Amino acid sequence: MTDNLNQINKNLGKRKHQKASGLLALLGVLGESNHSNCLVRFKIGDHVRVKYRGQEGTIVDINGKLIMVSLEDGKYVDSYDESQLEKAW
Repeated sequence: MTDNLNQINKNLGKRKHQKASGLLALLGVLGESNHSNCLVRFKIGDHVRVKYRGQEGTIVDINGKLIMVSLEDGKYVDSYDESQLEKAW
């Protein structure tokens, strides 16, 4: 009798773990789908101009909403918001 109860408890524990894993996976997918809906005008390698500085550079990385731009042929790198940049050519 106790063996049966132990087996039932083990099975219930596995089911709870599986449900939690599935829920976390679903939340991860939903988070990614929301992130992919953001329209980004730029991609790595684009030549851009910083609007308020007039400097031109190349996008080397995009991390969330920050776009990392290499200026002065790699001597200077800074991050900007998409609204601060425009395509140079």
